Amino acid sequence: MKLDTAQKRIIRSKVLGYNLVRGTAGSGKTTVAVNRSIFLKDNYCLYETDKILMVAQNDSHLQQIKETLHKTEESQTEFITLFSNQVDKVHLETIDNIVYSYFLEHRRKNKYNCKLIIKEEQYEITKQCLNEIKNSYKGLKVLNERYIEFIIDEINWIKDCNYIKLEEYQKADRVGRKVTKEQGPKRLLKNSKAREAIFNMMQLYNNLLKEKNLVDQRDITLLATKYAEDSKKKYSHIIADDSQDLTKIQLEFLDLLCSKKAYSNIMLIVNREKHLNQNGWITKGRKFASLNLDENIKKYSLNKKYGPSGQLENDFKSIETSQEQLDILNSCGDSKNNINNPAKLNEKYGEKGIIEMSNNTSPFIEKFQYCDLRHSRKYSFTRDLNNISELLVKSGDSEDVYSIEELKQLAVYSDIAAGEPILMNSDIEGDFYIPQHWLKGVKDCFLLKVKGDSMIEADIDDGDYVVIRKQYAAQNNDIVAVDLDGNATLKRLQIGKGRIVLMPENEKYYPIEITDNEINVIGVAVGVVKQKI
Repeated sequence: MKLDTAQKRIIRSKVLGYNLVRGTAGSGKTTVAVNRSIFLKDNYCLYETDKILMVAQNDSHLQQIKETLHKTEESQTEFITLFSNQVDKVHLETIDNIVYSYFLEHRRKNKYNCKLIIKEEQYEITKQCLNEIKNSYKGLKVLNERYIEFIIDEINWIKDCNYIKLEEYQKADRVGRKVTKEQGPKRLLKNSKAREAIFNMMQLYNNLLKEKNLVDQRDITLLATKYAEDSKKKYSHIIADDSQDLTKIQLEFLDLLCSKKAYSNIMLIVNREKHLNQNGWITKGRKFASLNLDENIKKYSLNKKYGPSGQLENDFKSIETSQEQLDILNSCGDSKNNINNPAKLNEKYGEKGIIEMSNNTSPFIEKFQYCDLRHSRKYSFTRDLNNISELLVKSGDSEDVYSIEELKQLAVYSDIAAGEPILMNSDIEGDFYIPQHWLKGVKDCFLLKVKGDSMIEADIDDGDYVVIRKQYAAQNNDIVAVDLDGNATLKRLQIGKGRIVLMPENEKYYPIEITDNEINVIGVAVGVVKQKI
């Protein structure tokens, strides 16, 4: 598969520390992971002890990575350096196998004899704990034997998160779990008796395992993590594919495996669509920063989709469905033949022209610019109509993905006039998402769609969306949304001696002079969202 510009930028990035790469199935995530490992091996394995660990979720995934690595190394000439003969630098392993190997080292070092609990034993021990804890929490609905599977799942999650203090569990955001009414409660409230009871059950459960010389799968990871913390066996670089299914303790384990040299790198590859482990930590509704691993994580996004042959799936698909493009193709001769014959198309328009044409006519990707009126800054971003709660923000040469937990949801209202006053529609038109840090310090706000051209000299055009901070007072020179006897309009407020004027930013319109009794401030404009073509 030929690498595109976005993939090359990620592979060759000199930003070390933590990298997070998000993409969908077929976007070339594994290809990026493999090529990144080769790049790190050739450029950032400076000493004999420097090693790279590539982590897969299971054996079939591991085999796929091995095959991709083998093919890439055979054909790779782009990243060749003086270090390229270090073929044994990359260590490939599944997450379970690498965890278990460190657990065995811990058991050997501490002469710790134990055996892995089986499901039936876990069920019986949990049931025993449930019967004991009931006496202290009489009437608590969650402590019901028919919810035993729910309780086991919750205990597993607490241990997957390595919460050793009740306070940590009480304030934790519990996302990712899906249960029916018969299986258990929809959610456990923070700082509740239910959480307290289950946490105490977990402690009782752990004590019984210890007495019986048993460990569960979570204990194996916890013990492996303890050994990794003090172990001299470290990796200079770690790349984990399908990281969305790694638990919090597994991510902490990988962090401890990294030697943290000045040139070390941990790259987490995340599939935005697939989430097989409900206890996986990197999921919607939770910030990566909650791991407390690295505040300066660099985020990337892979948005193109490739077929099995490595060709972009949408290169010619959009050409088939666009009448404008069919007209262009017809000028090349038989459009049906040309659609399936890229060589003919390239001969007339060039490869770059065709790719740009298909990208620019995508019906699902929308481009915007956000103008921050408070700080005089501008940001470019895109969103996919199929997933409006995720934004791709361009910052310099990099692109950062903002997921739902990093965004602020704003209600959108239509029909505020930026010409003559008209009645503002009180019905919500929809929702729009904006990165929270753009609106830092702004608590209550919404979007108003502009209709008219009276504010064009303030770079507020017809069809723009203005971010309004809801407030009932304004200062001189603020751009305000005001209600005039049931009609709403957007103007610049000018306050003089005994005189209040709503000033347009277009010489075609006259100022509106008003009195205190006539004006009702709805809010002050703090930003503008402009759609780009």
